[in-house]
Amino acid sequence: MSQQSKQQPLPTDESHHHASSRPRTPHSRNSRPQDSRSHGSRPQDSQAHDPQTAQTAQRAAEAGETAGCAGGADQAPTLSLMMQHVKECAGVARGVQRTMLDEPAIKRAAQDFHSQRMEKGLVEADGAWFAPAVDEWMDALAGGEARLSEESLLHIAAGTRETLSMRDAMLVSVLCPLTRRSMKLLASDPHDVNSAKTVYDALNGVFRDPGTFPDATRCATGLRLFSVVVEAVPRKDRAHPLACVAYICWWMGFLDESRRCSDEALRIDPGCSLASIILTAAEFNVLPAWADSAVDERNAGDRQ
Repeated sequence: MSQQSKQQPLPTDESHHHASSRPRTPHSRNSRPQDSRSHGSRPQDSQAHDPQTAQTAQRAAEAGETAGCAGGADQAPTLSLMMQHVKECAGVARGVQRTMLDEPAIKRAAQDFHSQRMEKGLVEADGAWFAPAVDEWMDALAGGEARLSEESLLHIAAGTRETLSMRDAMLVSVLCPLTRRSMKLLASDPHDVNSAKTVYDALNGVFRDPGTFPDATRCATGLRLFSVVVEAVPRKDRAHPLACVAYICWWMGFLDESRRCSDEALRIDPGCSLASIILTAAEFNVLPAWADSAVDERNAGDRQ
């Protein structure tokens, strides 16, 4: 069992107590039973799946443009760039910041963080540890420039070995706009009632509200930021940022890319439940609510 899987339930993971935060089969397209295979026997290449999945993802993306996703047709160039960023995050990054953290530095920082948590308590220590990284992350999302300092990357990498609250805060901030205060609270105290409401509202919109659309510009920046984290950390620490990449790809309707990234995350850490959720959603063609609704509208128009 991985270190993270021993911790408290995660708001973005399957163990979260809000049932509406899980993928639900009513939103699936051509849902089909999957083999009851272990993650160790997953297909080596997601392209080997039936072409219907790729068609579903493409139709979802096209329907998103016509339905007003990410601003409609005016944002089409951004959607094209999104695909480039997805590939960058999958391990062939070009034109993104490359900062490589070494294992001894991460290990020392993780030990320091652990000591601070024991001394100050979880909420105070986590708040102080992640605050500078939150500020940089929020600035990057607002400015559209995917750059993080080496210190912030070190704090994210080392902190994630102790708690996944910062991972969840970074992901939710890409799915929907957050204030700095809300993101810092989510990173430091995920069980606070306001943090729980922030996560619930974000995920409820993703899974249930067809009127909640992804912001392509924000998602593109978020994907590039997560790609910076993936590039910076050793392979054993890449599962969680890759799972976030998979989540954002799924949110945009790119099921093949989502499957590929979640599959790779599970190869690194079979206990990464966030990646398991997204892989299941992608394999069963479960679409976000906006894409499911948009495909229905397009199909209805085609029949007229």
